[in-house]
Parts: sequence; structure tokens; C-alpha cells
Amino acid sequence: MALTVGLALLGVVIAFGAGKRWQHSRRAVADHKLARTGVRTMRRNKWLSFRASLVIVVLLVAYLVGVFNLAIDGRGAGEPGPSPSPTASRR
Repeated sequence: MALTVGLALLGVVIAFGAGKRWQHSRRAVADHKLARTGVRTMRRNKWLSFRASLVIVVLLVAYLVGVFNLAIDGRGAGEPGPSPSPTASRR
């Protein structure tokens, strides 16, 4: 009887160790799948944000070119202003 109890306890210990390894393997596989999905999402978001920032830079450059052209080609301090319209000259 003592031998049977000893073998049963040994079987429980072996089964516990095997179950622990099985749980570890399943957890490792699940974590790997989750990490792989996270990397894909990160790569997609990285390129999306890169394209969005590129569009923003192009729009900023166009705005700055327009502002500088307006500042350079605009009316200077010594030049006369626009002539008044006919309705504004009536008294």
C-alpha cells in the first residue's frame, strides 16, 4: 500500500510539472501571437503617421511660400493705395 501511495504521489508531481510546462508553452505561443499582431499594427500606424506628417509638411511649405510671396510682392509703404470706388467718392 505504501508503494501505491508513493507511486500515486510521484504521478501527481510528474503530472503537475508537465501541466506547468504545458501552461507555459501555451502562454508563450499566445504571447508570441499577440506580439506579432502588435508589431503589424505598429508598422501600419507608423507608415500612416509618416504619410500624414508628409502631407502636413507639404501644406506648411505651400502656406509659407504664399505668405512670403505676399510679403515680398505686396504693396510697399511708399506706394499709393487702391483708388476709392465710385460710391465711396460721393459726398
